[in-house]
Amino acid sequence: AEVVEAEGSRVVVEACRPSSSEAGAGAAETIELKLEPPYVDASSLPLQNEAREVEDMCTLDYLHEAGVLFNLRQRYFSERPYTYTGNMCIAINPYQWLADLYEPALRGRYMRERREDLPPHVYAISAEAYGGVSRIEDARWTGRDQSILVSGESGAGKTETVKIMMAHLASVSSGDDTVVRRVLDSQPLLESFGNAKTVRNDNSSRFGKFTQLEFTLDEEVALARAAVLLVGSRCRTYLLEKSRVPKQSEGERSYHCFYGVARRRSLLPPLETLRYTREGDLATTVIENVPDAERHDRTWAALELVGVGAEDRDALERLLAAILLLGEVQFEAGTEDDSRVSGGGAAAATALGAPSEAALAEAVTMRTMRARNDVYKVPLDAGKAADARDALAKEIYVRAFDWVVARINASTSSGAPSAANLRVVGLLDIFGFESFKINRFEQLCINYTNEKLQQKFTMDLFKTVQQEYDEERVPWTHIAFPDNAAVLQLIDGRMGLIDVLNEECVRPRGSDEGFVSKLNTLHASKDPEARYLASKLHKNMFTVHHYAGAVAYTTTGWLERNNDALQEDLAQLARAASFDLLARLFAAPSAAAAATAAKKPRAKRSGGSIAADTVATKFKAQLGQLMEEIERTSVQYVRCVKPNTRKSSRFYDAAMVCEQLRCAGVIEAIRVSRAGYPNKLPHAEFA
Repeated sequence: AEVVEAEGSRVVVEACRPSSSEAGAGAAETIELKLEPPYVDASSLPLQNEAREVEDMCTLDYLHEAGVLFNLRQRYFSERPYTYTGNMCIAINPYQWLADLYEPALRGRYMRERREDLPPHVYAISAEAYGGVSRIEDARWTGRDQSILVSGESGAGKTETVKIMMAHLASVSSGDDTVVRRVLDSQPLLESFGNAKTVRNDNSSRFGKFTQLEFTLDEEVALARAAVLLVGSRCRTYLLEKSRVPKQSEGERSYHCFYGVARRRSLLPPLETLRYTREGDLATTVIENVPDAERHDRTWAALELVGVGAEDRDALERLLAAILLLGEVQFEAGTEDDSRVSGGGAAAATALGAPSEAALAEAVTMRTMRARNDVYKVPLDAGKAADARDALAKEIYVRAFDWVVARINASTSSGAPSAANLRVVGLLDIFGFESFKINRFEQLCINYTNEKLQQKFTMDLFKTVQQEYDEERVPWTHIAFPDNAAVLQLIDGRMGLIDVLNEECVRPRGSDEGFVSKLNTLHASKDPEARYLASKLHKNMFTVHHYAGAVAYTTTGWLERNNDALQEDLAQLARAASFDLLARLFAAPSAAAAATAAKKPRAKRSGGSIAADTVATKFKAQLGQLMEEIERTSVQYVRCVKPNTRKSSRFYDAAMVCEQLRCAGVIEAIRVSRAGYPNKLPHAEFA
């Protein structure tokens, strides 16, 4: 663009407006602009870069959002989805498979050749990680554990990016072919049970996973070519979205595995009539070019590969069908505040292997209560009975998912007796930042996770670099960067959101509104920089100003979700089932496990907060353990970007991309790198 007239904040430019649906630009046109802050007059407008596009945005002549957006746009339409910003890789979802980017010959080149001599690629990130674990110095294996953190919003391509890097790492490590196949096939297997179609993404991961590839030294060839072998993998999962089992939003589906089972088992009622699927998207029968029935066949073949026997595979299929039939149990109101099963009980009881239809009916319509030495049953109305039915269905599915993960880990883990014999490359694929019309407890947990990861990113790319320059007395100007420490303090600090929620959960008359009221008392402020904002209109809402933007949370049902305790009546029903797999999933802990649990400290008051065995507390502990593991490793970053909501390879939504780059701190990362010395070499190599 060229400025042809300017008067204060009024500017007239002659420009070729970029197209959102093709690489080129339209015809030149004259456009009058009214400048807004931070632009005050024509002299403050960003300057156009000479280069049409660059592979590393640290090398842009003029750094500004417009230049970064234009550079990414040009590469996107040229089918070059990867771009560097220093050591970080930006991966824009191309919404198509670009086969020439993943040819076998390229995998080896990124291992052998220098990164700067090859086009940007996530292979360079996985190659860097492999080089880190395989390092040998003075005939000693000095390799260090590595982590690759892949982030981005739903639909940005995180899961596919992780699979691409896993395949790269597996292909270059000359390990046992069976091990390699098991490791790679375990990922689609997890997708079948943990992924679902959402309005944003047809194959959205509804759980987080940290997959650690295990490498060991090949003594015979190590000194000759620094070879380490892939000998196994293990996976840790986080926060499966179990609320998706009984209900899905319009245009979404339940987990992929349900549709394959329903289409393969002719004895099941049609999906259109099943309560747990009929409200979702039934028009979609193919996900990423794989029909539901074919996905089912692939999944069960993968189960066989990881060592799940035919009997257990059949039992797992029956269990999924039983969950769908459990949803068909219907209730009608009784004469008072009670209810009774009015339909579907016999089929569900048979599928679950319940002692009898009456036993199932009693478990879902009655609740056993204990008061000192007195034990009595309280009837449930039809609404609460339906909630109990859904709670049992969700718990069965969560335990089945954990069982599948455990079987995968048992098959793929190397089982090495000593950590000294192993190095790992961990790949984190976890839910991106979420903000919907209604944001629930799950969204808070997800956004809390992203705050933790953003803090790690900030420490690595901003604080650490600035501290290094200061210590070495490098002359440069400090860059202001987003620091989310205040948000984390609000969430997990003393008397923060988690503490207050736990405290309200153990109060005899705790309530969702009481939780919000206490938060308002503790954290509401008139300070415009405050991270917590009380709602003036709703007693069950509050807003948190996250690093990625403000999110309004609705607390209806938060105490119940946080307690997440299955009624003992329902657990006993499952334990008493003649269906062996179901009974095993709910089996009481062994004597050894019970003794270990007994040694753990009970819930107690500490520092003014109550430590409770709640979902929030357990998730906080899991997340803390994950961050500790990551801290012990050398970390690489991949930021995935979603170019549009149309899932189209021919459309680029600049505003949407810009918002994601701001959330990821990409511009600030480039500024920090450019302000100092973006290219760094060891002294020996430089000399």
